[in-house]
Amino acid sequence: MAAIAVELKLECRYCGSPIPLNAVSPKILCYHCLTLISISKESWKEILGEICRRVFDENENRLTFTGNMIPFYVEGNVCMRLYGKEEPMNLNRKPIPMKHALEHLQDNLFSMQGQTVFIRPIPKEYSSFLKSATHFVGEDETQIYRNQNSEIKNPTSSDLVVFTCPSCGGALKIDGTKRILECTYCKVNVYIPDALWFRFHPSKLTRRWYIWFGESYPK
Repeated sequence: MAAIAVELKLECRYCGSPIPLNAVSPKILCYHCLTLISISKESWKEILGEICRRVFDENENRLTFTGNMIPFYVEGNVCMRLYGKEEPMNLNRKPIPMKHALEHLQDNLFSMQGQTVFIRPIPKEYSSFLKSATHFVGEDETQIYRNQNSEIKNPTSSDLVVFTCPSCGGALKIDGTKRILECTYCKVNVYIPDALWFRFHPSKLTRRWYIWFGESYPK
């Protein structure tokens, strides 16, 4: 079974916060400053194409970590990379039976041991530089950008939290859609503190996902 394990993390160039890259996507959201960061096809080619080249050329089974000593930049953001040959595993570090999984996918999801694993064919815009690879395995589907509001859900009444304006003491209803909002009483711009903001938007952790090649690696 041939696969490359990948862990990626950006440092947001706007606020300095870590952003896990748990999926291949044209845009990724910084949960701290709410900036949508574009990652072009060429940047993904540089990231994943270079990882594949190194794994194939070095022909080693150990995992490699890069970016901590010599910065590797993606669209102006520092990127940390861990990669290497490894069979696909779920979040509990149990091997995924890939042949069985591909035969029993439902809406790109495979269920095993109480978990669902997201598996999708490699989109054609990335397949040109990932030749012989067939699937991405174990991505965080919620990080795949689809539209302007795909990362921030529309609030419901049960989501509202009352927050005291630090300027006038007025009661502000916070729904988690804006990090900075205007006080309805004194008209001062109020910045939502981290403790409350991350109640609406819990920080994501870096997780391992895989580039799947099938039965053998390309020669």
